[in-house]
This record gives sequence, structure tokens and C-alpha cells, in this order.
Amino acid sequence: VWAGELAGKLDIALEEVAADLELEASEVRFGRIGWGLGKLGLILLVFSLPASNVTALLLPALQQTLKHAEWGSSDVLRFIFENYMHTMFWKSVLLSLAIIAFWIVFGRVKRVTAVKRLLDVMLLNTPVWGTLHRYRSLARFLHVLDGLYAAGIAPGTAWDAASLAPRNSAIAEKLKLARGKASPGAGAAELFAASGVFDQEDVAMAGVGEKSGQLPDVLANMSRIYDDKAAAQKRVGRMWSSSLLVSFLILIGGIATIVMTKTYFDLAFKVADMVGQ
Repeated sequence: VWAGELAGKLDIALEEVAADLELEASEVRFGRIGWGLGKLGLILLVFSLPASNVTALLLPALQQTLKHAEWGSSDVLRFIFENYMHTMFWKSVLLSLAIIAFWIVFGRVKRVTAVKRLLDVMLLNTPVWGTLHRYRSLARFLHVLDGLYAAGIAPGTAWDAASLAPRNSAIAEKLKLARGKASPGAGAAELFAASGVFDQEDVAMAGVGEKSGQLPDVLANMSRIYDDKAAAQKRVGRMWSSSLLVSFLILIGGIATIVMTKTYFDLAFKVADMVGQ
């Protein structure tokens, strides 16, 4: 909005803000499906592991059956259910509530400036998604800077306004600090190099744009290139997200199966020992 006011294009800036918010809302809805399934899978794991422990469920029932010869199948099933509820179910409920409470608290804490800064730094170092956020941040910065330079805004003011545009606070901070690292009256190429977030070829392109007097056109072209890179990286990220989700759900089923198989054989050996005695 600040950049739109400076360039005299506030209406266009507001339209772009609205478009960005709509895109973000769409991506959040898509992401919540995957995160929701992942969280549901974790809660199911918390409940399924105790239920998969055959020894803990059936051995006490077998011991009680040997003590109470008059028990029928309904008595045994009732004992197994009560044993599960008393020794396993409520522990799973408490652990699930603790996990849910952590998610709620984390959702609030991550909005704190210092925490958001730390998470943004970690995000940039995350495979696939870190590259995506870097491309998006640089594309937005270049787009805003292009509009300001084209409107004849002073380079320093244009750089300060454009450095607020990236969503990633770590990149925004590096862009903002670039002004202090560069010499007074530095050109775009020097500022690009001082920021430390652009590749050498980007710095070279900015230098060429300055020398040829076509810097706004060069910035617009660079912005489109990063937008295209971000779109391609987004497709890769969604593919990875889907693969990780499926792998996580398979892992949950595999863990439950392993626990059930192991405890089944443990129960069989213990029953054999009891019969032998």
C-alpha cells in the first residue's frame, strides 16, 4: 500500500493485495486438508498403539479367567473393555488433549515477532518449501521495486518501501539492512549484492539494466522469472506434501501392526509358560 501511494497507483496496489489474500486463503484451505489428515493420523496413532498391545489387553483377562472358572464370554469381554478404559484409554485421551493444546498454543505463539522471525529463518532452510518461499519473496520485492523505479521514486525510498513487501521476515530484514551495508547513493546492482539474497546473475542483470537505462524493464522481467520458478516449485512442494502424508499414514498402520504382532507372540509365549506351570 505504501508503494502504491508513492507511485500514485494505490488502486492497482489494493487490487494486488486483494488478489494475494484470495490466493493465500485458497492455499490455506488446501493446506488445512493435508495438515488435518496428518493431525488426525497422529491422534489415531496415540489411540491405536495401546489398543494394539495384545499382551496388555488379553493377559490380565486370561489370568482373571483362570481365577474365575464361572466367567462366561460376556464377563471376559467386559473385563477387557474395563481394563482398556482404565489403563489405556484415558492416558490416550490426556496425551491427545496435550497434543491439541500444544497446537493451539503454537498457533498463537508463532505470530509473535521474534518467533515468526525464527520460524522464517528455519523455513528458508527447509528443502523444497524454503526455495518456494524465497522465490515468492523475491518476486514480490522485484515487482514492487519495478513499479517504484518506473514512477521515478528516489532509489533509497523505493528500496525501503519494496523491502517491506516480502512475506518472509528474514528476507525482508536482509533487504532492509542492505541499504546500511552499501555505500551512500548506491545503485540497484550494489544494493542487490549487499542484500545477500540474490544470485550473482541477478546482480549482473541489475547492473546491465542500470547502465542501459532500462532498469524497470529488467526488474519486471526478473520478477516474472521468479514467479515462474515459484509456480514450478509449488507443484513440486504439493507432490512432496502428498507423498509425505501418504507415507506418514502408512507408517502409522505399520507401527500398529508391528506392535500387535510383537505383543501377540509375547502373549503366546507367556500363555505357554502358564500352561507349562
